[in-house]
Amino acid sequence: MKKIIAVLALAGFASLCAEEFKFDTPEAWQSHWQFKKEGNSLIAEGQKWMIAKKLIKLPEGTTIDSLKVSGTFRAVEGTPADTMYIGFKAYDKNRNEMQFANVHPIDGTLTALAADAKKGENFIIIADAAKWVKNQVPVTGAKADLSDLPNYNTLANVKSIEKCDEGWKLTLNKPLKADIAKGTAVRQHRAGGYMYYAFYATKPGVSGMIKNNSLKKLWPHVAYVRFLVLANWKGGKEAKLELIDPKVIILDPAAK
Repeated sequence: MKKIIAVLALAGFASLCAEEFKFDTPEAWQSHWQFKKEGNSLIAEGQKWMIAKKLIKLPEGTTIDSLKVSGTFRAVEGTPADTMYIGFKAYDKNRNEMQFANVHPIDGTLTALAADAKKGENFIIIADAAKWVKNQVPVTGAKADLSDLPNYNTLANVKSIEKCDEGWKLTLNKPLKADIAKGTAVRQHRAGGYMYYAFYATKPGVSGMIKNNSLKKLWPHVAYVRFLVLANWKGGKEAKLELIDPKVIILDPAAK
């Protein structure tokens, strides 16, 4: 008998027009050697970062409610408590991989560099930091109408903010990789990782899915996705995660 950690069901969806993508073989995944195939199951031992090979094009009108994950995910009996995340890597229409920070601007932070910034320095000086905060991401080449999104001109997170003679000095977590000219438009974006669909805790006596309630909708400008599973993410070397018939299902946005 095995502890069932999570079962994602799609009852009631069968009658809807849907596109289905299966990930039930090691060959369906990048770094396929991370899995062992045992019967109908895929077994991942220890902490594993698993990304599917298939780049899935999202039909126009796809929403978070029409992008579904199906399958059985469970811990093998006798393995320690651990955690699993499932979700998606996101890509724009040109198939460039997007991070959360590329498409999530912070309102009211558009401003400009008040001084030249030099490669190797770990700070920038901006004209207005009234709504800037620590631990978030500056981007360059920003535009007021947001036509720069997705913006891939990211700098390191802001470590500290202080007033100076020329404006506001933002110390960054890492040095600049290139010179940036005075007057360059900048804006702050929210830091983040991937589009996590759900979270699972593999605790003794506890089963079930913890839906990611912060993911209310798909990220802006997402055109493609890759299925992503972070197995045994607490790092337990003895933890084992079993996947049976994992799928991504896209319901037709026009279906009623």
